[in-house]
Amino acid sequence: LRWATGRLLVQSTTIFRLFTRALPVLFFFVIVLLLTGEVWLQAGQLTGIRLTATIGLIVGVGVSFLLTRIPNELQELDGFETVTELKAMAASAPLDDIDADAWAQSMKAAPLSRREWGNVVLVLLVSQAMQVLVVSLTMFAFLVVFGCVAIAPETVSAYLGGAPVDVVLSWNLLGEQFELTAELLQVSAFLAAFSGLFFTISSLTDATYRAEFRAEVTNEIREAFAVRRVYLTLHSAQTP
Repeated sequence: LRWATGRLLVQSTTIFRLFTRALPVLFFFVIVLLLTGEVWLQAGQLTGIRLTATIGLIVGVGVSFLLTRIPNELQELDGFETVTELKAMAASAPLDDIDADAWAQSMKAAPLSRREWGNVVLVLLVSQAMQVLVVSLTMFAFLVVFGCVAIAPETVSAYLGGAPVDVVLSWNLLGEQFELTAELLQVSAFLAAFSGLFFTISSLTDATYRAEFRAEVTNEIREAFAVRRVYLTLHSAQTP
């Protein structure tokens, strides 16, 4: 939990870089959806358990997609072509006095135990979940603010086929009336969940996304794999 909290704080500080480098297309696409009547007609009437179930289904699809890709990713991260590559990844550990034979032995495959595999999967899932959470919450906040400014309650009512609008909060600014509606919150939540799913899939399949936002955590895992190999080699050599 402590590690996840720190990860969330790190992701929060890089949100501007996240949106400017990787999500401009999604950003403008979601704005267009927010101004589309069909989206309001569908998502604006999702309330209570139906809205929760819809968002939960979207989250479940994203997690399932992650889980199907992780085994192949772990195999790639634990693969080392040369001793030089292994040494480079394990450079942060105090391994200067290890001889060449030990390094060569460390090149042999060292399958993960079930507990180790679960540990690494959790690291990947939680780190990805923190990024998705930051993206989704930021998108939600922006859509709510943008909707309050750009979309009048009368327009929302027209989107909903003339249905009455549930005003949650209203205020006056420079003689102009602004209102926050329950329908806007519902549509914003739906589009924010969709944005999180889009980012999840893109971060796994798009090379630009992977290089920009997954390199840090995957490098940490790859370094841990390298040091683990050497440790297991030394440990087996010292075990009678």
